[in-house]
Amino acid sequence: MMNKDTKDNRLTANSLAARWNITTHTLSQWRWNGYGPKFLKVGRQITYKLQDVELFEEQRTYENTSQIKKEKKPEKKR
Repeated sequence: MMNKDTKDNRLTANSLAARWNITTHTLSQWRWNGYGPKFLKVGRQITYKLQDVELFEEQRTYENTSQIKKEKKPEKKR
């Protein structure tokens, strides 16, 4: 498994989790539930294009809490 960012501006799940201070398990759940940035899966390797990550971040940048719309979030499995 690659732990470093790849040369073509992609982030591994580990790198993205560290960037957002979340777990790779959270990213896995987001992928399963259709939430989060677009990703590429080849074999067992998951990567994210940096531009898709930055777009996801930009779409969730607000000046105040009244701007936040209800967005689709993953449901917790029970």
